[in-house]
Amino acid sequence: MKRSLLTILTSIVVCSAITAPAHAVTYAVRQAGGAEQYYQLDVPPGTTVGKIKTDPDMPYSSLVTMSAGAAQITAVGWAGGLIKGNPSDPYSNSTVDLGGSKPGGFYNASNIKVDSVQYETSPVPYYLVQMTGNIGGSAQTFYAIVLDDGRVVRPVPVSGPGSAEPSGPRHHRMHHRG
Repeated sequence: MKRSLLTILTSIVVCSAITAPAHAVTYAVRQAGGAEQYYQLDVPPGTTVGKIKTDPDMPYSSLVTMSAGAAQITAVGWAGGLIKGNPSDPYSNSTVDLGGSKPGGFYNASNIKVDSVQYETSPVPYYLVQMTGNIGGSAQTFYAIVLDDGRVVRPVPVSGPGSAEPSGPRHHRMHHRG
């Protein structure tokens, strides 16, 4: 009896570990001053995804969902900022520099390229976008989660890999659960 109870309890613990969020990512970004900042990125509990805002004059547009390509553009623009190509151009449809040579955005990154995009359906539909770009003078890897409705999940500063504590530098390599 004791043995079967232990087996059941072990199974419950293992199952709860397996059902942990599949793509929570903890990673370090070295800032311009040399300090390492760790971030944890995951879809927060209770997040809901709405519909992408559409044009009421175009009824077919209500069928539009976020695509992998649109998620990449959204992620790069958020991570590195959007800079109007020619600020003196009076037209609103002039070129925009996306992830180019001028640092900006959440990570103050430049020269961003997308390394991979993974579509996930749980806990809500989203794209996990892995990027490489220049931050503080060095090429680094960083991430974005783009929800199916186009919103970007903000990474949470943490003290190190696997931690949910407030930020503070530690020296560990990137950790990816999944």
